Amino acid sequence: MITIVHTTDLVHDDPCGLSHALALTRAAGGRLVLLHASDGHEPTGRMPDTAPLLRAWGVDPRAVDVVEHVHRCCEEPADTLIDALNRLAPDLVVATTHRRGALARMFAGSVAETMAANTRVPTLLLPEGTRGVVVQADGRVDVRRILVPLGDAAAAEVALRAAVWFGRMCGVTTAEVVLLHVGAPQAEPASVDDLPPGWTVTRRDVVAHGVSVEDAIVGEVREQCLVVMATRGHDSFVDVVRGSHTERVLHRVGCPVLSVAV
Repeated sequence: MITIVHTTDLVHDDPCGLSHALALTRAAGGRLVLLHASDGHEPTGRMPDTAPLLRAWGVDPRAVDVVEHVHRCCEEPADTLIDALNRLAPDLVVATTHRRGALARMFAGSVAETMAANTRVPTLLLPEGTRGVVVQADGRVDVRRILVPLGDAAAAEVALRAAVWFGRMCGVTTAEVVLLHVGAPQAEPASVDDLPPGWTVTRRDVVAHGVSVEDAIVGEVREQCLVVMATRGHDSFVDVVRGSHTERVLHRVGCPVLSVAV
């Protein structure tokens, strides 16, 4: 059974994060863990209530496996979160990035470096306020365009395989996969030949001087778009996303970013 973790600070939750975690869990037939990394004090808020959202989608709340988990172990939130993820061993983490608050700090500066160095769990990052890829009326996952920026060959292969895994998990039957490379053209990942039936591939090579990866990604984003990035410590775009430029990059892209480790 697939396990999906949705991180919550009990205060700054964006409904988009919960709806994505719940919709993905429902599509995968898995289990959703609502995770709060506690600093040792009693939580001051309540876990998000999934029942009203499921009822709005016409789903019996009992049909989706949802559990709550408050984890305590360390003084730093990131260390507590890492310890919880190591113990839970989920298949996917869903987290909202906020302009302010605990999660904004969690994905910034040295905390992000700690996260990247100590967990290999794929993470779906949702900029606060984004519409994302879930149809709010009925909870369907609607991904039409999957943008895979190409780094080195190994990273490109990991990112594309993650894109296919994510699409299969949430039942995507038709999607355009955009392979985006900034700089000198390079070979396509080998797994491009293993895409599901109904998926198409578009190649974009951006060779213009002065165009950054961020600029190129923004230029290719459309509605119902997902960006899939592979990270290898400091040698990747996601290192920038999870570092000091988290807010600027994620809010400029304006769509979900799936981060996967090489």
